Amino acid sequence: MRLFAALLVGAASDCSHWKHQEQVWSSLAPAAQHGPVTLQNVSELSSAVKKLNGWQLYFSEVAIIDGGIWLRQTGVRMGGWLAATLRLVREVASSVPNVLFVLSVHDEAHLERTRFKPLPLLSALTTAAHWDIPVPGQTWFETSGGVSSQGADQDFGLWESKQWQKQLETKYPWENRTQRAFFRGHDWSASNAFTELLPTRPAEHCIKQHDISMSFGYRRWYAELSHGPLKDVLDVGLTGAPDFVKAQNPQQVYVRPVPLPDHAKHKYLLHLDGTAASNRLLKLLLMGSVVLKQDSIYEEYFYKDLKPWVHFVPIARDRCSTDNLTATVQWLREHDKDAKRIAKAGQRYASQHLSRAPAACYWQRVLSSYAALQAFDPRLLNLSEWWQWRT
Repeated sequence: MRLFAALLVGAASDCSHWKHQEQVWSSLAPAAQHGPVTLQNVSELSSAVKKLNGWQLYFSEVAIIDGGIWLRQTGVRMGGWLAATLRLVREVASSVPNVLFVLSVHDEAHLERTRFKPLPLLSALTTAAHWDIPVPGQTWFETSGGVSSQGADQDFGLWESKQWQKQLETKYPWENRTQRAFFRGHDWSASNAFTELLPTRPAEHCIKQHDISMSFGYRRWYAELSHGPLKDVLDVGLTGAPDFVKAQNPQQVYVRPVPLPDHAKHKYLLHLDGTAASNRLLKLLLMGSVVLKQDSIYEEYFYKDLKPWVHFVPIARDRCSTDNLTATVQWLREHDKDAKRIAKAGQRYASQHLSRAPAACYWQRVLSSYAALQAFDPRLLNLSEWWQWRT
């Protein structure tokens, strides 16, 4: 932790080498174009999210005042995702201006562009159809996996180190890794939200018009195929499911979760959406295998900086055919040197730009830029309605 603290001090005091400022301004631009951020804007945003189910677990009004982190006492429950995200924010709190914002750590975007004006919600993810401003989420301080991993231990601070990655490569040499596309996770059906109706989305001719926005179980479909016609291409196993899904599929066989470091036994790792987004992408990149990222409506803050066929390999979000998936795996098998190059480039990018110090630096820049748009002084808040977060 001392080494990490030193890295963060450096990141917080000097981000001049940092490459994402243009991206930060781009994400803030819609809100900025409508004028300064007022206290009324923040109150309006807070009122909007409180109409959502489960807001107490995933949303909070956060104030940073003189380096301290304050949360409004409005029934917020300190869940793991919120606590882990605030641990990252805490590392740069002393180096940002006084600022008040609304934070979402939910695995879904919320401010639909067709329903809301561009209010400044700082969120773990966004889509092309939402105003949510993406920021680094809980991954960096998450100590165990979610329901898909049944609480498997995670140590992102260890995984991001070059020494650990070298040891992983020694344990699982590239030439010994399997050549099937690997996935272990919960049986979630991907939410094909109304963003599927955007003109930028490719047509799926097998789907009826009124079913375009219906959810679809890519994970279950791939699991079935991996035990049938695509058993030589896929190694997909489901580690569990919600009770109502189990009742609908009583014959489904579930397998034990596989810790992320052991994913490195395989050359090709599938990144698939869950019910909403999956935050597993940057973890998979660190494993030194090729990440096959399914096209998704969701974006974390770093997605725009990743280059297909350089840092990862794209696969289609296709409910009608697996031709693109099988052709991609076949290409990787026939171009093993290129596959290894992509795996290394993805791992190198994640190590350099997605480790905890750069993530903290991103938060510093977002909050500093956001604070510059504020038209009020957070120090004038009535802090009797707030509690200071220290954990």
